[in-house]
Amino acid sequence: MDRVLVPFDGSPPAERALRHAVEDREERVTVLSVVDPLSPKGCALSDAPLDVGGDLRADGGDSDLHAAERIVRETGGVADVRTVRRPGTPAATVVDYAEDNDVDAVVVGTSGRTGLRRLLFGSVAETVARRAPVPVTVVK
Repeated sequence: MDRVLVPFDGSPPAERALRHAVEDREERVTVLSVVDPLSPKGCALSDAPLDVGGDLRADGGDSDLHAAERIVRETGGVADVRTVRRPGTPAATVVDYAEDNDVDAVVVGTSGRTGLRRLLFGSVAETVARRAPVPVTVVK
């Protein structure tokens, strides 16, 4: 049974990545929510812009995990799904989790940001793809 890691922040790119992992596979999927306690509203795990308005994230990532569980229920097709929350920065935490937990692949969402926005804000998906110890599927 393959073990697939899906970083999830509740953004549309992350939702597409999770749907892709659930629809295309029949194995164990781990949904990872990364919460940076120093960052407003947590961390963006996809390349979607981070929402920095409003209150600091009070739910500690629970709303992201509830959204992920809803998507899995709606989509179906996976034998074993679990949700995990970790503190840290997005790309490093995803790579570390993949290294430490014997996953076989990572499926990550991207908004396809280009140009100056990508240069200024970087790409979590690109960093994960370069640094992960396992194959990475990037879903647009």
